[in-house]
Amino acid sequence: MPDTLEIVSPSLLTSLASLLCEQPEKKTEPKGSTRSSVADLGAWLSDHHLSYREKPFAGGRLFLFDACPFSTAHTDGAYAIQFASGGIFAGCHHNSCGGGTQRWSELRERFEGPVQNRIMKPE
Repeated sequence: MPDTLEIVSPSLLTSLASLLCEQPEKKTEPKGSTRSSVADLGAWLSDHHLSYREKPFAGGRLFLFDACPFSTAHTDGAYAIQFASGGIFAGCHHNSCGGGTQRWSELRERFEGPVQNRIMKPE
């Protein structure tokens, strides 16, 4: 910090600011999203015979399930998202299915077994 503070022109501040590196846009994910070793969620869902419709979502991919994998009481409302960072969130909008709470770990465990029993595949 200098001994004396002086008022400087806006052009000097602009010049100084131009020396800074541009910060990448920070992407946000919903609370509860998890990083996953599943590189391609669409391929994972297809490999496990879960049918869905896909659309782009916030730089990632949104998968709308044709049937709810969490309940036989309804078919609509279930979804999974794979964010651009690789994080995955899965849930269902129905209150009986948790009302949008994170259920990816549960879904994955249903098809692959508990984490400690999974055979790690090279990516």
